[in-house]
Amino acid sequence: MVNFVELASLAEIRTGSTPTRFLQLTEKCEGIPFVTPSDFSHKDQIVSTNRVVAVEALKNLRSRLVPANSTCVTCIGSTLGKTGFVKNQVLTNQQINSVTATPGKAHDRYLYYAILNGAPQLKDIAGGSASPILNKTDFGKLLVPAAVLRRQLAIADVLGALDDKIAANQRVVNSITDLQSAIWNRAIKDVERVPVESVALPQLGGTPARKVQENWTNEIPWSSVADMTAANGKYLLSTAEGISTECAKTRRFAPLPAGAVLLSARGTVGKVVTLVSPTSFNQSAYGFAEPENRSAALRLAIEGIVEELRSKSYGSVFSTITKGTILECTVPNVFHEEYFDLHSHLGMLEDRAISAVKENQVLAATRDELLPLLMNGKITVAEAKEAAGDVGVVKQNQQEEGDSSV
Repeated sequence: MVNFVELASLAEIRTGSTPTRFLQLTEKCEGIPFVTPSDFSHKDQIVSTNRVVAVEALKNLRSRLVPANSTCVTCIGSTLGKTGFVKNQVLTNQQINSVTATPGKAHDRYLYYAILNGAPQLKDIAGGSASPILNKTDFGKLLVPAAVLRRQLAIADVLGALDDKIAANQRVVNSITDLQSAIWNRAIKDVERVPVESVALPQLGGTPARKVQENWTNEIPWSSVADMTAANGKYLLSTAEGISTECAKTRRFAPLPAGAVLLSARGTVGKVVTLVSPTSFNQSAYGFAEPENRSAALRLAIEGIVEELRSKSYGSVFSTITKGTILECTVPNVFHEEYFDLHSHLGMLEDRAISAVKENQVLAATRDELLPLLMNGKITVAEAKEAAGDVGVVKQNQQEEGDSSV
């Protein structure tokens, strides 16, 4: 039987603040990374931030400095419970409570996974208001599984191996897409431009009737702008909802093939993603079917017109761009055989990136399946290691090898 204890008994909890006067954009200043909820996704290793706090501010912020290997949790609003892990010291804003393990009582990464496992509790503790909020005291009442340090370390090791592989793959993907951008920018220098419609016509998506249950059977992935925004990087692998095959026969709801590109056009304007599998989408996005074997170039071309589209968007509440606005844009004239080598190079890199993001999807699913089983004592660490091995993750730490009782 698993016993539970309050989080505050195992860790120090800090609430952040916003030192507005000392905030600088990361590319313009060196300093301590400043974490806000928009700087990370749920279950992320937080490696970069949009802003930093200037070093001269630290003398007044020592008590709020979050040590390396701490867990950051959003504790207000619709993203309450969003959880990330920092490997370097940071500062956070007041929307985030940070958790640092007390030496001798808890392992830092174990607490991260224990908090992830208990995330559903947080909204219950905060109550059911439209804008839930958790102060430091109430957050500390989160119940986490009690375990001896040896077992904590073993659990953190096996789950951490999966997350470390995910992070390594993401670094590969980021490097690949950066390289693609460099290759693209070099190739299109001084190239004439042509109307975007000569490469791919923008297609507006649609939303099947919600009242008709038969429309929503999850047979065909259906993307909203929220799915696009949640996509980790430039590739859309999964969606929260799906429509029926029959519904997808209607032109407005028909899926675009893998390799097509979506552009968000309302609210969050300018998010661009490549489809990894055939996907339908709603009316807040435009889709562009790729010219044959030109998917990476199409995404880069659409990314290249985003700033122009944003400058021409309208709407006092939600920014919006229209098909007409898109058709006013031009893209580099490189979508023909003269540029075969360019597309071949970009395509080879694209295949490698997509392979890595697909592997990450499997790794994340394995981690999410093992997490509650380990925390609730349903499986042993040895069994979890075997499952991690099945998806290609080999443990580096051999401390607990052979001990199936842990």
